[in-house]
Amino acid sequence: MNWALGMVGAGALAVLLWHMLRPRPRRIAVSFARFVPTLPPAPAGWSRIALAWPRDPLALACLLACAGLVGWAFVDDDRQYRAARPGHLGLRVVLDLTHSMTVADGPGTRLASALARIEAARAVLRGAGAQSLCLEIVGVAAGISAARPLPLSGPLPADLAPLPEGGEPARLVEAATAPTGVCTPTHVLVLTDLPPPALPAGANLRILWDQLGVPAANAGLRSIGLEQAAFGAEGARIRIEGLHSGGEPPPALRLAGPGGVQEVPVHPLPEAEGRWYADAAYAGPGEYDLRLPAGDGYSGDDRALARLDLPARVAVDWRLADLPRPPGLSPGGPGDLLVAAYEGAADPDRPVLLVHPGFGAGAPGRGIGPFLDDPAL
Repeated sequence: MNWALGMVGAGALAVLLWHMLRPRPRRIAVSFARFVPTLPPAPAGWSRIALAWPRDPLALACLLACAGLVGWAFVDDDRQYRAARPGHLGLRVVLDLTHSMTVADGPGTRLASALARIEAARAVLRGAGAQSLCLEIVGVAAGISAARPLPLSGPLPADLAPLPEGGEPARLVEAATAPTGVCTPTHVLVLTDLPPPALPAGANLRILWDQLGVPAANAGLRSIGLEQAAFGAEGARIRIEGLHSGGEPPPALRLAGPGGVQEVPVHPLPEAEGRWYADAAYAGPGEYDLRLPAGDGYSGDDRALARLDLPARVAVDWRLADLPRPPGLSPGGPGDLLVAAYEGAADPDRPVLLVHPGFGAGAPGRGIGPFLDDPAL
């Protein structure tokens, strides 16, 4: 019952409030021209520009000064740019063409990386803005090729290929500091896989040494020769020497010659770091083929072919009855080296080698005096 009375009361209140609402005021649009008096007509021949003293001279002077400074800044920037441009820019490219540039380093060879650096250098030269430009290239292997001009664009010469030769850093430095070739260089770009050496002081050049690739462990052959033991009981021996870096020397090498194939052990040289040697028996005159085990950083120095002929033996006038003449010596006669006992007669007109078995404890005091007759000996 109470909720019914509440609903009737709320409805009556709503009807009363609806009857008490006033209507909204009406919006009327009035023109502003009704409140402005009539304007006078425009004067005849009027212009916005008048030849009269400006109303604010100080502000005008400041604006003109700012405009002048901006214009001077543009002109001075162009002047400084022209002054900063080099009058002459010459680049000499010293390219290493030794056989080690064929080593694969990444997706391509070291030579391919060098050619890409040359292309990048040509692009830098083209955009340098110099008043005069020149570019030359010098190839270096065992020798130094003549300098020749290189165009700033277009394909590179097709004969830039590695040679079956070795090289040294001194050759690269010599090519970099050589006298003027086809152009006057101001900069030198050296492209090689060798580390930079000590560059000469006082060179009026900027030498940029660009080392290609990373160092890798490698062992290589350096020399092969024949050592004849003239006064020894053994015959001639083959002496092989090599280098190694970044690792240990190979345990052995393979030597093929007239006497067959033999595995020769390798020994490090104690007096020289990074050097090793091997001694093999000499099997007579002929061709000898040396090979190192494969698997190091560079294979171009793992094989060597050499012809080893027995040199002429030393002629000796051998007069020792109880000691046979070594096989490395040939029979001699008057005028050749004389090998005799100490008690024997010495010939002062030719070289003499005197042999004595030694002095016993009870032997009388004896000695060998100085060579007074021939001080130059």
